[in-house]
Amino acid sequence: MQLPAATRAVISLAEFIDTAWGPLLVAAALIAIGRWLVITRSPRGARAAETFTRSLASLAAAEIPRGDAIELAAAAARVRPTTAAMPARRGPMTTAALQALSYEPKAASVLLVAIAECHRDRGRGGLSTTQWLIGPVAIGVVGLFVGFIVIALFMPLFSLVNALS
Repeated sequence: MQLPAATRAVISLAEFIDTAWGPLLVAAALIAIGRWLVITRSPRGARAAETFTRSLASLAAAEIPRGDAIELAAAAARVRPTTAAMPARRGPMTTAALQALSYEPKAASVLLVAIAECHRDRGRGGLSTTQWLIGPVAIGVVGLFVGFIVIALFMPLFSLVNALS
C-alpha cells in the first residue's frame, strides 16, 4: 500500500528540515520577508522625510542658501546629502519640496511645513498598514499549515479504511 501524496510531501519536508539546510533556508526566507516589510511598510522613511522637510522649512524661513539648507536638513534627518538633494517619489526630497524651494522664503517655509505634515500622516498610515497586513497573513499561513498537516495525517487513515472495506 502506497502513502498518499500529501503524506509523502510532509515526510519529505520533515526529512529536509532535519538536515542543516532546512532551518537555514526557513530562516533566510523569514529574514527576507521581514526585511521586505520593514523596507516597504516602515514609517521610518516617512519620519526621516518629515524631519528633513521641517528642517528645510526652518532653514528656508531663515533664508539660508538652498544648497546649505539641503545639507543641514539632511544632517538633521540623518540621510545622505546626495540622497536628499535628488527628488524621489519615496525619499526625503520630493518633487513638491523641490518646487516649494523655488518660491520666496516665507512661502517656501509654509509649503514645506504642509509637505512635512503629509509625510507625518504617511508615516502614521504606514504603521497601521503594516499592522493590518501582518495579522491576516499570519492567520492564513498558520491555517494553511495546520490544514496541510491535518490532511496529511488523515489521508493514510482514509486509505486504510478503503483498503479494509
